[in-house]
Amino acid sequence: MAEISGIQNIVPKPSSQGMGQVRADAQTSDISTPVVDPSRIVRANDQEVNTGTEAYKYGRDSNFENFVRILQSMPELSDIYNDVFMTKLSNQINLATYGKDFAAEVFKFMEAINMSPEDVLTLIKDQNLLTNKFTGPFFDIIRNMISNGSSRELTMAVLDFLKRYDAYTSTPHTENVLLSNLKGIAANIPRTYANQLVEVMEKYPSDGTHAEKMQFLKNDVLPFLTKYVSQTHDYGIARDMIAMFTVGLGKYETGSTESFAESFKNLSGYLQIMGMLDGVDVAVLRERLMDTEGGRDTKILDAFIRILSEGLSGTAGASNKASFQEMISALLVNESVYMPLNHMVIPANLDGRMLFSEMWVDPDADNLTGESSDEKKSSKIFVKFIIQELGNFDLLLVERNGKVNLELHYPETLPNTSQEIRRDISEIVRNNNLTLDNMTVAKGKTEKNLIQIFPKIFTQKTSVDVSV
Repeated sequence: MAEISGIQNIVPKPSSQGMGQVRADAQTSDISTPVVDPSRIVRANDQEVNTGTEAYKYGRDSNFENFVRILQSMPELSDIYNDVFMTKLSNQINLATYGKDFAAEVFKFMEAINMSPEDVLTLIKDQNLLTNKFTGPFFDIIRNMISNGSSRELTMAVLDFLKRYDAYTSTPHTENVLLSNLKGIAANIPRTYANQLVEVMEKYPSDGTHAEKMQFLKNDVLPFLTKYVSQTHDYGIARDMIAMFTVGLGKYETGSTESFAESFKNLSGYLQIMGMLDGVDVAVLRERLMDTEGGRDTKILDAFIRILSEGLSGTAGASNKASFQEMISALLVNESVYMPLNHMVIPANLDGRMLFSEMWVDPDADNLTGESSDEKKSSKIFVKFIIQELGNFDLLLVERNGKVNLELHYPETLPNTSQEIRRDISEIVRNNNLTLDNMTVAKGKTEKNLIQIFPKIFTQKTSVDVSV
């Protein structure tokens, strides 16, 4: 299901602090540009894309329009991480000025990312499991149901189940995203409104049920945000973040336990499904599907998000707020329902040298329509990583039928080591039972951007219809 495979899960544990800790350090200027009511959740419109010139068409004032605009203007996360984590927060003298509690969180994070190469591989695998939840025999069965021309009624039941399963398994993370969004909104609206939002969120039921949290967000927070937009006509950063909040709220509402259980019960009642599940204990299958933990260790990513949220609220000083805001915005846009790629972040300290990597993966790069196919798939991976004291690297890899095409760009400041790089990469490829078909190694950053590398971003059928 290409529509759903791009939804990412970076943080599986919701914060227990809610929004009570938000500090209202907000703008004071008035903005009077007209804006569309953010409470609307609209679906993406059809686009016509020319990836070479980045020309495209889509509906005005749509959430997809906001996604594309933010994606194109988004700074590189690795550069910001380098400035904040590898420079400012790694300096104990600087860190001491940010407060004891924040410093303690940073120390925990820095300790957690002391890893071996094997630990880094485990972190990548854990993130990949979180982003590829629609795998296994059961999901193979229901995919076949759709591709083999099942009735419209059964197809709709399958699609409803997949949507609710995705929302249910993402619920803790979706809550974290919503709370981070609200902190960002509070930091980007006039102080008077920011203080009011903080007061509203002090009543957030952090330890409550999904239904209690949903009722609060829908009945207390969303009306406040809608009223804010109607009164101020804010057309700036806050509007974009409010649009993200409304989309996330729709997904959060879909992810209740009761909603998922009812959808599974409905799906398992079809004779076609029951026939394929002959001999399988349906109750046990449901329990396994409802197990959102899976034994995956996410403490590193949890700590990372906590630091970003605290930094955005001003804990690390007003001068650093913009950097934390840009990092959270970059993570949020890669979490969007309109992002059809698997996205991962890998912070690490290997042998005393800090590393930060951001990875985008398309396991079905040839398929721009989202339709199922029996043909061999082509996988595409784009990695941006920065190594302390060495600089920025860009890696683009395409694999098909065991053959690899690879393009690596390394820092201008490094000596001309292309021959050594070629030799080492060739050995790595061979050790993974692959054949190196073509390799390009060059100094400097790649001239291609994310949109040019992954034209699927603009393909309507790979996005989720969030209006349902």
